[in-house]
Amino acid sequence: MLDIWKERLADQLVSPDEMPAPLAVPDKWIAHSLVHKAVRRGDAALAGAAGATLLDLDRGALWKTLLTTAFEDVGIGDEAAMIACAAAYSDAAWRAKVGGDLRVSAEDFRRIIETVVTQLPDLDRIRTRLLADTGQPAKGRLL
Repeated sequence: MLDIWKERLADQLVSPDEMPAPLAVPDKWIAHSLVHKAVRRGDAALAGAAGATLLDLDRGALWKTLLTTAFEDVGIGDEAAMIACAAAYSDAAWRAKVGGDLRVSAEDFRRIIETVVTQLPDLDRIRTRLLADTGQPAKGRLL
């Protein structure tokens, strides 16, 4: 089943000239944090660059971070983006064949951010509803 999603993803990969360059950060934990912050802020360029950095520092961490971000921040908001990330995560040989980890991860980040940005109005409605229902502002992490 994931082969279908891999085929779809391969048809939509970013072009080689759109691939992000790594950032100069001291360790993988900062790159990991930047990935999450960039996705939640809708910054595709920063997410791609932080992902490229994480790829250089720890390939496995990049793919775990990407998959976790897809499930936590996108979830059922865009099942196609979530499944595409899972499909890419599952097959390193396929990623190498279609252009490499950087090219595939850049496309996955683009899809995730596109979904997160379209969900932001929903989060505002949730915050407003929580305030109206409880008289208290939302606590915890809502992006």
